[in-house]
Amino acid sequence: MATEPTPTVDSINAALAKYYQLMGAGDRYNKDGDGLFKDWCEENGMDDEQLQEEFETLQQESNDCLLLDFDDDFPLQPNQQHLQDDDRRAAIAKIMLNWENIGQQLPTLTQKDFDSVTADEMQQIINVYKTVCPAIYNQGMKVDQSLLMMLAVQYRIKFEILQYLVDSYNLYRIRGNNTNITAVQWAKQSAHLSSKQSKKIKIKLTDKTVSYPDFVGSCIGSYMHRIAPKLMFNANKIRIDDSVERIMRYLAYAASFVSNLVQTTERSTDARVALCPFHVDFCIAVGKPEESKDDDEDENDDDSDEDDNKDDSPDYTQDFVGDIQAKLEQNELRFVQLEEKEEINQRTFGNLLERLAGTNTIDKTNTKHFLHKRRLVSFIDRRKTKHQSDPKDPVFMFEPPRGPYTADVPTGNDNVPEWYVSASRSSLLPPGPDQKYDAEEAVGNKQNTSNDKVNQPGMNIGASFHAAGQVLTFSFHIPAADKVKLYLFWNGQMIRLLPEDITSVLSQIFVDNQENQKWTQDGNKEREELVEQLKRAIVDKQFEAWLQKYPVTGSNDKK
Repeated sequence: MATEPTPTVDSINAALAKYYQLMGAGDRYNKDGDGLFKDWCEENGMDDEQLQEEFETLQQESNDCLLLDFDDDFPLQPNQQHLQDDDRRAAIAKIMLNWENIGQQLPTLTQKDFDSVTADEMQQIINVYKTVCPAIYNQGMKVDQSLLMMLAVQYRIKFEILQYLVDSYNLYRIRGNNTNITAVQWAKQSAHLSSKQSKKIKIKLTDKTVSYPDFVGSCIGSYMHRIAPKLMFNANKIRIDDSVERIMRYLAYAASFVSNLVQTTERSTDARVALCPFHVDFCIAVGKPEESKDDDEDENDDDSDEDDNKDDSPDYTQDFVGDIQAKLEQNELRFVQLEEKEEINQRTFGNLLERLAGTNTIDKTNTKHFLHKRRLVSFIDRRKTKHQSDPKDPVFMFEPPRGPYTADVPTGNDNVPEWYVSASRSSLLPPGPDQKYDAEEAVGNKQNTSNDKVNQPGMNIGASFHAAGQVLTFSFHIPAADKVKLYLFWNGQMIRLLPEDITSVLSQIFVDNQENQKWTQDGNKEREELVEQLKRAIVDKQFEAWLQKYPVTGSNDKK
């Protein structure tokens, strides 16, 4: 029988650091280096043995436990902030007693969660998203009642339930062999909505009352219309003309880079260096696509109602990426690049980051990593080298245009999970050669007046722009050390990738040539080993717990 983990000063301190980070108070918790709880224990002479004695007291009578006094400003959920005295101490005690599961708890929504949403909360959501996520707010979010209601609920409970529902729906499309299923159809049969309690929930909107499954389906559809369209497996007219093996190896290098950063900082129980949250977009210029010869374009896209990828019918023969270095220089972005004739390998991204950061990736106080609360972009250029057997692909690593829309991960009350997608939408590669990046224009706060047609070579490339299918992006969202999320952007569309599904997804958007067939076929040991490497690097314990509680029907035989 498994034994319960024994609390220690370091383990409780690390768990509370994660909790404070999730509550948007991570900077205050770590401002003096070691963490508020550990500092308090040292000031009061409390070692591991005394801590365990106090934990026994905590289990029996929370009001008498000294541990509850370590922070007078302990952050509680918005719906608990009114608690006083014994009730407040009891709420803190419950969190501390559940220290090993912090960051993995899964809320159960009730009728009250929706009925109690106030007009002020809805307005707060409008204000927050307009301020920090304008690239998605400006897609008509203000008038979307269902979306605002869901965002208000998740903002209150500090849990990204909308993103998890969208990810589960897309996971079903991958694993359930049903790419045509609509969000509403999926919601009515999903595990998340199968409980009697969920089926009884009714959502009261201004002009109507809807069932919870219909509400969830509508919210997923709104997400795909206003935030990020779903990846279409059968309806894209093009395929990426490149090597699946090469791209998966580059992805593995990128994932190892992210994982190593996390492993060497925040996963150490006595770590002093703050790294999370941070965000890295790994973009690959894959060149001109191959136009599909298949006429099978009947995949259902009613959920997204998305027009971004249907206007102007891009000329696939044009180069939408252009001169990467010239664009970075023109926009005065700080960047480094891989030396000529050097191959991309396991150490490439780490070496580039050290050069970009300067003398050291850790600040002078030894408490903050260069990437703490920042976004980074890397661009691999395969346009001229993708058909070479031993390519020396150019690689650039750079800081995106500065500012809250694109570069600075928000914290505190502005900490919303959709910021990562909004930032990628804002810019992956700035414009050129005769334009400069305009932040307000990029996020839709003002009209683009520089061209009659915006979907053309030279414009700012963000994740929502198709770029004629010439840019493939692997976007890593890392809000916490045990919450590493991977999303794929291509052709203006998005999907979450779990390691075991990567082969299946890529095989549907890459050319189906002999080389790619050989790599993706069952029993390929090299590919299977690569997938196992990706599994070790891309770890999201909370989403794993979600999928255990709400399993997605279907399985993927492509490891």
